Parts: sequence; C-alpha cells; structure tokens
Amino acid sequence: MDELDLGQTIRGFAAGQKILNRYTFVRILGRGGMGVVWLARDDELEREVALKFLPELVVHDRAVLDDLKRETVRSLALTHHNIVRIYDFAQDTECACISMEYVDGATLSSLRVDRPDKVFEVEELGPLLQQVCDALEYAHIRARIVHRDLKPSNLMLNARGDVKVADFGIARSLTDSVSMLTMSRGTSGTLVYMSPQQLEGEHVSELDDIYSLGATVYELLTGKPPFYSGQIDRLVREKIPPTMAKRRADLGVTSKAAIPPRWEEAVAACLAKDPRARPQSAAELEERLLSPTRTYVPPPAPPPIAPPPIAPAPPLTPPGSSIPATAKSWIRQHSGMVVSAIGATVILIGVIVWLGTRTTTEVITTVQPKATPAPSIVPHSSPSMSSPVASAAPSTPAPTAEASSTAPVYVPPPPPASTSRVEIEGLVAKHLKAVSSNDPATVASLYGDQVDFLTEGIKSHETLAREITEYFARWPVQNFRRTSDITIEDVDSNAKTVSFTMEFSARNTAGKTSEGAVMVTWIVRRPSLNAELKIVSQKQKTISRNTVNPSEQPAATGATEQIKQFVAEHFRKTERSDCDGVLADYASRVDYFDNGVVSKDFIARDCSTYVKAWPQITLQLTGAIDVRESGNGEHTVSFGYDFDARNKAKGKTSRGHAADTWRVENRLGGYKIIYHRETITNRSTR
Repeated sequence: MDELDLGQTIRGFAAGQKILNRYTFVRILGRGGMGVVWLARDDELEREVALKFLPELVVHDRAVLDDLKRETVRSLALTHHNIVRIYDFAQDTECACISMEYVDGATLSSLRVDRPDKVFEVEELGPLLQQVCDALEYAHIRARIVHRDLKPSNLMLNARGDVKVADFGIARSLTDSVSMLTMSRGTSGTLVYMSPQQLEGEHVSELDDIYSLGATVYELLTGKPPFYSGQIDRLVREKIPPTMAKRRADLGVTSKAAIPPRWEEAVAACLAKDPRARPQSAAELEERLLSPTRTYVPPPAPPPIAPPPIAPAPPLTPPGSSIPATAKSWIRQHSGMVVSAIGATVILIGVIVWLGTRTTTEVITTVQPKATPAPSIVPHSSPSMSSPVASAAPSTPAPTAEASSTAPVYVPPPPPASTSRVEIEGLVAKHLKAVSSNDPATVASLYGDQVDFLTEGIKSHETLAREITEYFARWPVQNFRRTSDITIEDVDSNAKTVSFTMEFSARNTAGKTSEGAVMVTWIVRRPSLNAELKIVSQKQKTISRNTVNPSEQPAATGATEQIKQFVAEHFRKTERSDCDGVLADYASRVDYFDNGVVSKDFIARDCSTYVKAWPQITLQLTGAIDVRESGNGEHTVSFGYDFDARNKAKGKTSRGHAADTWRVENRLGGYKIIYHRETITNRSTR
C-alpha cells in the first residue's frame, strides 16, 4: 500500500503548539503509512502522552471513524502493567488522534537489530516473554480482547526491563480501515505474523494471537520470521517452517547457547496450521516455554471443534473519559532510567476520586471470562528432528463438530430477576446517602465479592471494606448530590452499566477541603438468582475539582533532621542494592508513581528487576532536602540528586538528574514512604 500523505496529516503542527484545548506538542516520535505519532503534554492531567494521529481519509469518513472509536473504547478496558494504556480518543473538525501511554524505550524489533548477531538468546528473551504472556492472558481472559497485530515492533521495552505490548486492537483496526478506503490489502509488513485463519479473514480468536506470538519469538531468536520471502500467504497456509536451530544455521547465526528443545516444540506448536494444535492460552505457552521440568504428555485426540471466538465487548465508556498513565519502574524511581510521567493518585473509595493528589479515572467494562478449551500439547521430541511439530494438523482444518463431554463448557449465569430502573435508582440513592452519612459498613455492603475498582484493578470485598473504613476515618465530613439522570445500559443478561454525575464537598481531619463534580460509572450484577444488585466495577472521571490545603509549614527541627537521615539511609540502601532494606522504607500500601496504590510485593519486584539491570549505582544529592508538614501527621519531602547507574558486565551506563517528591508519615518503627513521584532531566544512556 502506498504511504499516506503525512504532510496532510501533520500540516500546521509544530512543537509547542496546543491542540484540542488540552495537548501541547513536544516532538514527533515516529511516522509511517498509518499516520504520525507525537509526544505531547496532557495539560489537563499533567502527564506526557503519545498521540497517534489518524490519516486524513479516516478522519473524514464518519463510519470508519466511529468504528475506530469503538475499538479504542474497548481497549480502555486494558489496565495491565505490561500493556500500553489507551487514555482517550480525541477529535475536532480537523484531526483525530488516540491518546496513549508514552513509553520511553525501544521495540524488541530494534533491540534485536542492535545485537551483534541480530538475535536474542533464550536466556534474555525468557523473562520478556513471561511478561508478554501475562499481558495476553489478562487481555484474552479478563477483557476478552484480541490483539490481532502482535509482532516484534509492537513489543516495547523500557529501561528497567518492563515489556509493554502496544497497539492492542488499534493497529489492525486502523490498517483494515485504511485498506478498505483505499481498496488495497493492508497486510504487507504484518502478513508474516498472521495465522492461516486470520489470512482467510475468519473471525479472530486468542489462538491467532498465539500464532503471532510464536512467529514473533521465531524471528527474535533467528533473525527472520518463519516465512519471509516468496508467496507468503501460500507458505503460511501450506508449509511448515524449519526449526529455529536450522534457520539460525542457514543464516549463519552463531550463538553461545543452543535453543532448548522445549522452546523449539512450543514455538512450533504456536505455528501449527490447525488452531487446536496450538497452546490454548498464553498461560499454557508461558508454562511450556519457561518450565523446563515439566513433561508434556499428548492428550487424547481432541474433538474437531473450532476455537471459540472472543465476542466483542459493548462500548460502555462514555466519550472523553481518561485513563491514568501506566506503570513506571524502579529504575526511574531510584536511578532515573525512564522519563517519569506524573502519576495518578489511587483513591480509597470510588466516589471520592477528587480527594487524591492527582485525579485520573476510567470507565472499564467488566466481562465474564470465557471457558478455556482443554489444551492440546505437543510431546517432547529429539533436538535433531527435522520438524518439531510432531502432532501438527494438516493445513486444511477439520470440519466443525460438537465438543466432547469432557471438554470445558461455559455455563451461563441463571436468568436474573427483573431489574427495574427503580431498583437501580434506589441503589444509587443508598450509596450516596451512606457516603454522606459516614457509614462505611453500608457503603461496603453495596459491593460484590470482587470489584474492578477505579485504577487499582480487582479488589476483594474484604480489602475494599477495610480501605473504605480507613478512608472515612480520614475524611469524616462529606456531602454528595446527584446532578444528572441515571443512564442504564445492558452488558449481558445479568449485568448493567449505571452512569450518573454528582457534586461533592468534603473535609478531612487535617482541614483539607475539596469540592467539585464527578461522573461515576458502575457495572452492577446479581451474584445469584433474585439476590440484591451489587456493584462489581466502578470507574470515574473528574469533571471539576477545587482543593484547598491548610498552609504548609516548615517541619519542626527534630522531624526535619530525622527525615533527612531517613533519605540519606534510603540512598545508601539503594547503592548497596539492598532491596529488603529499601522495601522496609515503604508503607504496606504506597501511591507509587503512575501505578496508583500498590503493595510491597509490587515494589519488591521492581527493585529486583532494577538490581539485575543495573547492579552498580551511585546517587549524590544536589541540594538541600526540603521538609514540610502537610497535615494529618504527614510530611512532604522534596530533593534532587544526580545518578550514575552501570552494568559493567554489559558495558552499559545511564546518568542524569532526578527530582523526587515523597510523602512520609511517622509510624511505629519509624518513617514510611506513602507517596513517591519523580521527574528525570538530563539523562544520557549508552
């Protein structure tokens, strides 16, 4: 397909220019046949974002634009740490763009090319694939979204070693739309990663992503995709690619370590023509690649049943909703490896998002996970086998038949009792009254056993109830008033979305006040036949907010000195790669960069990953540590420092300057960090 006229797409745009009354351009990140991507500053939410602008011919075709908007709305449901977050779909009469997380890093495609032999080794690729598989499993099972365009250039790696899967569903939708408008086939460039079923235009399923991931791994380990010359579509449908070891030999790739047989077998299974012969989930593929002690035994011949398609989720996100920035890394927190985006503060109860340090919210559809078919596993084979697909099916799929009685069967929920508007309005009224009355027990009783809560992901009822109680202890005075009609839409036979706006005012124990308006979206569901409705998902978007803090005062001399010593000791622990010591400096729950409120387990994983990537680091304060009392027994701590991080074994260094802001509170056992943000400047990595 001919490349689009990007001059038309970016005409009049320049660094420093503000568009859509919200985004200020910084620089162009990339450009290609599908449009241009700008790094921009979201002035409303105070964070850096990547803006992917749509081509002119798409912008002016309303039907195509609406399709892309619906696909973008579906992608809002993806809130996994290893998936590039989609924030918004923005447009005016002249342009349209998708706002998404900015990842300061490189793609696995470019990282492969930079290697001496142009290939990854299994040892270094394994941890990355584990993250990719975790992301796919989340998307397939929880959000029921298929990527449809998985390839090395859509897998990004930030400086701390986090993989970010980009363009979930978006890239393929855009390519398909442009192809339709130009009457051309827009598969060039990604054809080599597509399954035979996807090439034929069949309804996509998660097993197409499994095929694409197999083709991606094949290329990252050999330097070329399974088929890369000749009539690609015919080869994909009819031929079995050589083993990765043979492809390496054919291309003259030298390696210190051979590709393990289990990797050959797992990748070959991914590339099977018949979807039934592939790993039936990303979790299964992860285990087959990364569990060397497991012995795979082929199951009984599976019934000839086609893979179940993933049904599209209904577009439930109100237009203009925003999604918080994605996770940043330990590397950015302690050595400034990644440009920091200012994060969103996670709120402890849905209706009070405005009370946090930062407010970003989302509306995400909660969808019942589908049953996973019984896996079909390829047995181990000899490394010398000519083709590792010992049980590959013929290229022509078997006819569809009914599943056997032993296959997992999805059992739909029981028919719900009739849900009336009066019942839903009563639930909303009860919730607002309980919050305004400082009644945490009643508020908690309105939620289900598992709740997809704001930006924090799935919470158990027990955890949510505890956090609601803690919140009311800190914010005892609250008033809420609904200001709009309640909008109700069906999700499925047993669930509905409920949306409304409300005004609020609140005051905490330290005298901090906040008032404004917020849009709330719930998903409500009956846990059993004729049971009361429960809130199972809660997302919000702040419309307006005005927060007044009591005047901050310099901290008392004794507290200042203690906190300065606390910061200095934290630096020493970081320089010693003492993750246990670093972890001890944090509270059990921390508002941690853009991740929202996280547990210590999350921080421990970050520290471990960072230490492996940068074993040697030096930190040097560059000015005074400013300590101020911020009320409620907390102190705000601000300081700057220079960092010099090194990985001598790999010959890598990273240097720069970081400015940190912490909030700490004095608990039993000393000061603990409860809030952590950082901004990086003057960074150089080589």
